[in-house]
Amino acid sequence: MAINRELLQIIRKLTGRVEALESQERGPRNNFSAVVAPGAGDDANDGYKPGSLWVDQAADDSYQCQDATIAAAVWAQID
Repeated sequence: MAINRELLQIIRKLTGRVEALESQERGPRNNFSAVVAPGAGDDANDGYKPGSLWVDQAADDSYQCQDATIAAAVWAQID
């Protein structure tokens, strides 16, 4: 059965919208198994948002993202 091009475009558009909504509903990304502290590059491009948590298992330190600006993320130690 051939699929109409217009129908295929509609399906692709709807799929993209569903994926975007699912991403928003998941909330901030967290990293509970890191072995280094977060840096400025651990940012929105990686899915981090203000409120994201990061645990450096090697140093036994925890951090919370304050600002997820790309290439300039700010993480504050919370323990």
